Amino acid sequence: MLYQNEDIVEAAVIGVKDQHLRQVAKACIALRTGSCLTAEMVQEFCGKHLAGYKIPKQVEILQELPKNPTGKILKKALANTD
Repeated sequence: MLYQNEDIVEAAVIGVKDQHLRQVAKACIALRTGSCLTAEMVQEFCGKHLAGYKIPKQVEILQELPKNPTGKILKKALANTD
């Protein structure tokens, strides 16, 4: 769903522990050059298209997402960026 936003070039959603030790969704995204999209704007966009419990509670904007040599996004590497 995140790829439906034209400013998002790459995206991955991972589970991370919150302050109550529950697991919540965290969206890791890379933006198109020149985009001014913010984390709050991403959550607002998701809120228009997803049920409330599916909206990422955290959004991290990166230059690019880590990938293996074949181009697959490395979600374990994203989980270790906290």
